[in-house]
Amino acid sequence: MSWFFDFKSSSTDPVLSTQLPVIESHAGKIYTAELFKEVRHEILKAGELIVSDKSEVGGRKTYRLTKYCKDGYERSVVYDGSTFECSCKRFESRGIPCSHIFYVMKEEHVDRIPSNLVLTRWTKDAKIQFLNSSNCNDNVDLNTIAEVRFGSYCNVLTELCKEA
Repeated sequence: MSWFFDFKSSSTDPVLSTQLPVIESHAGKIYTAELFKEVRHEILKAGELIVSDKSEVGGRKTYRLTKYCKDGYERSVVYDGSTFECSCKRFESRGIPCSHIFYVMKEEHVDRIPSNLVLTRWTKDAKIQFLNSSNCNDNVDLNTIAEVRFGSYCNVLTELCKEA
């Protein structure tokens, strides 16, 4: 069934539904369909956040964030113009940007998820990049790989239709 999720990820665009459609659209283009759901959830949670303090020292901006109507909740995000680091450590543990980072991206008018916050294993192109890095495909181009994959999907779907 993983072939279905590969096909769905590579051939469909998600319906945009958050308050940050430009970032959400970018996420939809780079992440697999399954992981995009998690990323979208983090973007939605950014709507609950409020800046309680903002400081800048030597080009590094530090945002202290709280949640609407949640006493005692506080996270810090440091942004140096190209990288984000959050005190919740969600990116380090799960591999996707957290709601706190998405909020600071909005505040800083960053409209694309920086490449240093995108792990290759979660992207739509992860398998293609793996195939290109292996020695068995030195003389095969991406179009050929895509055509072979499409043919394989067609065969599987034809068998599925026959069974139905």
